[in-house]
Amino acid sequence: MNPERLLNRFLEYVAVETTSVEGVSEYPSSPGQLRLGQRIVEELRQLGLQQVEQDAHGLVWASLPANVDPPGATIAFLAHLDTSPEA
Repeated sequence: MNPERLLNRFLEYVAVETTSVEGVSEYPSSPGQLRLGQRIVEELRQLGLQQVEQDAHGLVWASLPANVDPPGATIAFLAHLDTSPEA
């Protein structure tokens, strides 16, 4: 792990304006939320993941095929991006 690269990536993420917009009934409620998701999509593709997609609501998913033979059990990694008008 490269601590400097990790810090720089984190700083790129927090620089994106993702604050929720109050009173909006659509999700995501701000364009920045979609932009952050798109940034993550780009990074997942650079890492070699497959079937990387972002839907109209900003949800991002990807697939990492097994790299051993025979393939082991499927594992799911989940993460949640949350924003708040109070942030």
